[in-house]
Amino acid sequence: LHFPSNYDKDRPHGLIFSFHGRTHDGAQQESLSKMSESAKNPHMLVVYPDGIDNQWQGDPAATTDDVGFTLDMINALE
Repeated sequence: LHFPSNYDKDRPHGLIFSFHGRTHDGAQQESLSKMSESAKNPHMLVVYPDGIDNQWQGDPAATTDDVGFTLDMINALE
């Protein structure tokens, strides 16, 4: 989870989910997307979740409920 440098808990901020590709992870996605860099993203929180076995629902090998997982993350972050 990335917080912008101007984060203020008393002010609303937007939230971006940046999902990695198959065989990668959240750390690799953070590096690839550059959404944690102030120049690209000065105001938004960014979540870089890790998929189970580095894959997401929709991948033929995946057996997870990633829609439910994402909704749970939104609820937890609120």
